Amino acid sequence: MGADWTKLSDFELFCILYSNVNKDICKLFLPDIDLTAYKVYSEKVSEEQSEIVLYNEETQDLLRNMDYLEIS
Repeated sequence: MGADWTKLSDFELFCILYSNVNKDICKLFLPDIDLTAYKVYSEKVSEEQSEIVLYNEETQDLLRNMDYLEIS
């Protein structure tokens, strides 16, 4: 995939792999969140920086690194 796996943050790796999670299994530990509805986006933080987020267009919810850390 062209990524250096040793330089990815835990959240970046999660953003790559989350779409492969079985929806029924995910509901066991995150009953109110449908991860399959989220898409990966890059959100501009400042002129020089952006961050990866997961965004659900239907509910307009964002999952950021801080949210991921709370969940994990």
